[in-house]
Amino acid sequence: MKNLFKNTLAVFFVTILPLVTVFADLPVKSITIAKSGLKDQYLKGKFPMNLKVTNNCMFGDFDAIKQDMLYSENKKLLVSLESIATGEEAVTEVLGKLSKPVTIKKEDRLGDVMTDFDKYFKVLSNFGEDLTLDYKSPESAELYLLKVCKDSSGKNSCKDKPYVTVVEVVEQYKNPGRSFKPEDRVYYVQLVSIDGENITILSDSVSDANTAAISSYFTEKNVAGASGLGNALVGVAKVRSMPLDIHNNKLQITLPSFDPVKCGQQR
Repeated sequence: MKNLFKNTLAVFFVTILPLVTVFADLPVKSITIAKSGLKDQYLKGKFPMNLKVTNNCMFGDFDAIKQDMLYSENKKLLVSLESIATGEEAVTEVLGKLSKPVTIKKEDRLGDVMTDFDKYFKVLSNFGEDLTLDYKSPESAELYLLKVCKDSSGKNSCKDKPYVTVVEVVEQYKNPGRSFKPEDRVYYVQLVSIDGENITILSDSVSDANTAAISSYFTEKNVAGASGLGNALVGVAKVRSMPLDIHNNKLQITLPSFDPVKCGQQR
């Protein structure tokens, strides 16, 4: 769910080297992996990524997650990679370590060891977290949905869970009541295409203005899952997650969070 960011629509081709070539006015970019350190990972059953919280002057995905977790007995958060073509899903738990001490650098003001839920969120904000999904690497170009969802029900899946916006979550907490329990839902979703040469991701938001063009782009390239992309893009357009980025040769999921300092206020 995107904050107040200005965006530019562009399809650009990115290698690990600082070279960018503009192709067309579409929010798509392809990252060459065949000649980089990424190939041995993404093409051999591993999907490494980094989960990062960024501070902004507006409520974001991370605030929605935190609020829901505070009202959930089972504080379980998942990252999943779902094939649009086959429905197969790879899952890893993000907050599974909450029941264990979290060791961080001594110079951090929060202390040496953390077990508290709120403090762990601060760890994500300060350092991020490296995650790896074990998945079935595609034999040819294939489309996936990368999601972050709450899984208090313990189904170990993000499939079939409703997409939610920050505004919808905020509305529910205006007068939640003591017995309120938030449903499991998807807070973040982005489109990823993987083939033997490239990883293709969206570089901007999906909207009614570009949905058809994005679908055509992947259909013309015969990417598996393109026929079901229309329904998938409806969810991507609703949630408006921050685009995936590259950090230390990994895809990075960015979850915005409100920070009063960014608005010129004191903590």
